[in-house]
Amino acid sequence: MADQLAKYPWAEMKPGDSFLAPVRLWETHDDARSRLANSALAYARRRNQIYLARIRRPHKHGEDGIRVWRIK
Repeated sequence: MADQLAKYPWAEMKPGDSFLAPVRLWETHDDARSRLANSALAYARRRNQIYLARIRRPHKHGEDGIRVWRIK
């Protein structure tokens, strides 16, 4: 789990920031969303913070992956 927390920029993100996370070849969209949501939740729990993320698959601009925004 510690490796997964290090993969994503949760600590550097401020509300309104986003990043594009790749979808693994064997993952469905729902699996990737679940992986990212669980990682954000684990980050927040370890720091006793509220961390709300919006996770969507972008259809615009030809992005391939899942866009994650920090909301709170």
